[in-house]
Amino acid sequence: MKTIGQGQYAHFDVIQNIKRQIDSNCILASGSEIKLNLIFSFDGLPISKSNSNQFWPIQAKCEESTYGVFVVGLFYVKTKPESIDEYLMDLIAELKSLRVGISYNNLKIFCKVSKIIADAPARSFLKQCKSHNAYNGCEKCIDPGFWKGRVIFRTFDSPLRTDQDFYVQKDKHHHVGISPFTELKILMISSVPLDYMHLICLGVVRKLLRSWVKGPLPFKLSSRDISTLSSKLVLFSHSYPKEFCRKPRSVKELDMWKATEFRTFLLYTGPVALKGLLSPKKYTHFLNLCVAVTILITTKAQANNWNDYARQLLLKFVKNVPNLYEEEFLSYNMHSLIHISDDALKHGPLDSFSAFDFENNMQVIKRSLRAHYKPFEQTVNRTAERENHKYQSPVNLNRHCIIKSNGKDHCFILKDGKVVVISSISKDKKHINCRKFKHSDNLFTCPCESKILGIIKVSKLSNSVTIIGINDIYKKCWLLPSDKIDENICIPLYNVTI
Repeated sequence: MKTIGQGQYAHFDVIQNIKRQIDSNCILASGSEIKLNLIFSFDGLPISKSNSNQFWPIQAKCEESTYGVFVVGLFYVKTKPESIDEYLMDLIAELKSLRVGISYNNLKIFCKVSKIIADAPARSFLKQCKSHNAYNGCEKCIDPGFWKGRVIFRTFDSPLRTDQDFYVQKDKHHHVGISPFTELKILMISSVPLDYMHLICLGVVRKLLRSWVKGPLPFKLSSRDISTLSSKLVLFSHSYPKEFCRKPRSVKELDMWKATEFRTFLLYTGPVALKGLLSPKKYTHFLNLCVAVTILITTKAQANNWNDYARQLLLKFVKNVPNLYEEEFLSYNMHSLIHISDDALKHGPLDSFSAFDFENNMQVIKRSLRAHYKPFEQTVNRTAERENHKYQSPVNLNRHCIIKSNGKDHCFILKDGKVVVISSISKDKKHINCRKFKHSDNLFTCPCESKILGIIKVSKLSNSVTIIGINDIYKKCWLLPSDKIDENICIPLYNVTI
């Protein structure tokens, strides 16, 4: 622990973390060399509502490890770090050693930084470039921006920034300094992707919902429609599967929604709840975003044809914003939608480079603070204890689904495309008694048929029971009630495996 500027900093050592992950078999070595890719996350963590004291943890995870997120450094200060060089000094020194390789237990270990995850303000600080709300603030293209009450970006074909251009600072108006990460030859454009948790969930989706629920006319829905929307979401909360950490709640509590709730609304409840409440044009506009993100959170993100289709949908979504809402909506978050598919093509599904895992661990850090006395020392000690304990019992990160015969976890899509509801499960858990829905249809047909994504409107559940094998199941689903009796909407849990 040491003093840095106006704050205190503790470094937990990346190298020791990597060694302990190898010892605990979280990282498996198949030869005499191990090449590891590290993902780092940076963000601020307020610890009190009565003052501005906050932590700025440095977190990381290894792509080749089953261990998950671990803490690399912890900075305690009243505001964000003043000096980027001092804040990253210990981390940069370690990463230089890992880049050239270290020896451990007859192994040669090489590590490189594959991705840096942060929200827009933190990215501009780490990259030493203009802020997201400034002219020349777009990190992916050379769009100077336009002032209309705020900086907006209203061009869609500006030249893209490149890693080489960033290093030579070709666009002088974009840079405010030199990032310490350039010492490691990190690709500061392609290896610093846009984070969809902040950009889409807490950015675009929240802005749309606020405009419908609390915005001015003509964007705001009627009181009756807002009440209907809330009632539908509350109704959906009775059927949400156990894989969801938060159940849907009323839009009356919109200001208290978390990022996972906005994600659930975009991918699952929104397409069902908004049908008939928004005008047809606005509903289709919302579906453009929904379908594009659905594609990009799955393995389709790296298939060229699917990725290109998602890019077209996002571009269409952004271009139609001034027509359906107002030009002031074209702020940094809305504009950046046209670039996020490029990051998905390079790095994979959006969840593989989102801040969700790191945000969950941030709350663990915050909960380790039990008293107001010496908060920095408390948190450092509890973090060290927790990391040591986790190595004794590593967590399995595979998200396997829960299969039950109750009303929340009993709906599945089979490999033949049929939607079934489980009646009972055999004692050996190899066979399942189920009932099939007789009729299926699309929930929507524009911008594409919803069945392509597995979103199916089903009705008329069969009375006869069919026996299937556990291996016949393709995906677990959330069975949402429809406005019509004996009709439901089946939506697959996209990133949950059987």
